[in-house]
Amino acid sequence: MFAYLAFKALVGRYPDALKSAYLKTPWELDSALGLPCLKAAKRTFQEGHGVYAATVKEAQEYADEHSGDVYLVAPLPGMQAVVGETGWRAEAAVCLGPLTEENAPQIAQLVLTAHWQGLPQVKEVLRWAVKQVWLETWWASPYRDLILHALVELGNAKALYIAGKACSDEGYVSAIANALAETGCAKYLYLAGKEWPDGHFVSKIAEALVESRDTHYLYLAGRDWPDGRYCEVIAKVLIRSQVPEYLYLVGRDWPEGRFSAEFARVLVWTHDPRCLYLAGRDWPDGRFSAEFAQTLATVGDPEYLYLAGRDWPEGRFRVVLAHALVAAGYPEYLYLAGRDWPDGRFSKVIVQGLVETKNTDYIRLANIYWRKDRFDELLGQISKTDDKSFVNLTTKTKCNNMFDKILDRALI
Repeated sequence: MFAYLAFKALVGRYPDALKSAYLKTPWELDSALGLPCLKAAKRTFQEGHGVYAATVKEAQEYADEHSGDVYLVAPLPGMQAVVGETGWRAEAAVCLGPLTEENAPQIAQLVLTAHWQGLPQVKEVLRWAVKQVWLETWWASPYRDLILHALVELGNAKALYIAGKACSDEGYVSAIANALAETGCAKYLYLAGKEWPDGHFVSKIAEALVESRDTHYLYLAGRDWPDGRYCEVIAKVLIRSQVPEYLYLVGRDWPEGRFSAEFARVLVWTHDPRCLYLAGRDWPDGRFSAEFAQTLATVGDPEYLYLAGRDWPEGRFRVVLAHALVAAGYPEYLYLAGRDWPDGRFSKVIVQGLVETKNTDYIRLANIYWRKDRFDELLGQISKTDDKSFVNLTTKTKCNNMFDKILDRALI
């Protein structure tokens, strides 16, 4: 068995006629091991030279470039090597044989066995070895102890999630669940809580998700996890996060028994106009708070004031929204309110607000798109203004003859 098994592109014939793919340096048979061996020139390793090896992917790319094949190699025992996560540079290396599609499972088993025996391995090569196993049925493999040992050490959250979902052995599942919790990966912690069968989930999964402070997956856990897996701490962490988007989504999507009025209170505290508007539009009855309207009015964002008047269900609109829209003084949204707000929300306040902006472009659009009774009210307000220059400017829009006649009278 060898430590740090990896892969290298070579050309020639195994075992007695191999050469490096690029420089065509010949490998010589090591008399003691009976394996092809290549050694760096004396005193060159400290200068950055040596024999290099890497992952299957990198070796295959190099082999394709130089018309070679991929071989399994390892640093020669007793010689120096610099090892990274994806490969190594060694003072000398031995070649154990070619990698083929047919023998890949056996080579993967060799890597896993060496790792099981305590020989350190290149992390990316160990990951490759695990991937050669069909994780959905890994626990039925005769090499399951080797696979479990590698899974736990690698700490790959996706692989642990798949392995834990498929395994039916309680002892193995416990080890995998603990290893998954150690990764702190919110995505796969959430998926484990959602999809792992009964008996696989452990409280440490929920604890690790809480510790991640990932608002997206905490929200999803509250929405999707079954009773018995969800815990109240998830709600507390989301409330403390004060992220408006997820406070809104909780109110919209979480089941009864998990939502509390504290989410509404904190959402109000954020003063986020978009999420206040969305909560007023989408939250079910019993969760909506009248403070949404008052706070939205206080913030004074004209776009969301207009949208609230247009979209909020009956019983949620408050007159303070119309007054706040007028106070904001944006003619575009005053015009849109007159065009889109239903009766009972549109009022003289909107008309007077648009007149006070003295924006003839939006008054002209109101003439085209407002209902006749609303535009007539607008004309009446214009004709009462003392600003004759504004009335004169308004007549130049030439919207229609009736418009002209009313405004002409206002100039007399």
